[in-house]
This record gives sequence, structure tokens and C-alpha cells, in this order.
Amino acid sequence: MAGIEQAAAEPFLPFFIEWAPGGFFPGRAFADHKAGASKIKQLTVSGDPQRVALWLGTSPLATAIVVRAGSPKVAQIVVSTAAGPLVLGANQGRRQY
Repeated sequence: MAGIEQAAAEPFLPFFIEWAPGGFFPGRAFADHKAGASKIKQLTVSGDPQRVALWLGTSPLATAIVVRAGSPKVAQIVVSTAAGPLVLGANQGRRQY
């Protein structure tokens, strides 16, 4: 787990978990759900945009993270599903399946 200590100290910083090749990844476990297969499409956080850009560097995941200046927090998560995007966030409400 890369960066979890620093991300805990600065809650707007994302952290990453890398699974060993051939290891069991819990996200690949079968789950039957009405929404079908899903994945995180976009993450919006509030915090220091320059700090997050420095933290992420050239990570390909950086394109899925939107940073807005403001008090540190996770502002919104967009999950792609077979039924369309599911937006989770304080101002967006939540679509139930």
C-alpha cells in the first residue's frame, strides 16, 4: 500500500493498493448485483490542487481524479455501471438500484 500514512494525514490525497501478479484480488470476486459490473470512473476531491498533482506525478490514474480547491474531503465518486453512471456525493444525491 503506497502512501497510506501520508494520505491519512492529508485526507484529500489518494492512496493505491497494488496486488501481486496472480494474487487474489477481492474486486474480481463474483457478486450478483442488479447494477451489473462496475468500476470507479472518476473521483472528485477538495484540497490543494498543486499538492495532489505533485503527489500523483505522472500516474495514469491522475486523469480520473478531479481536484478542486477547498477544505480537504472526497466530494464525489462516479461509478460506471451497465445501467449508466452512478454518482455518489453530497450534492448529487444517490441513485438506488
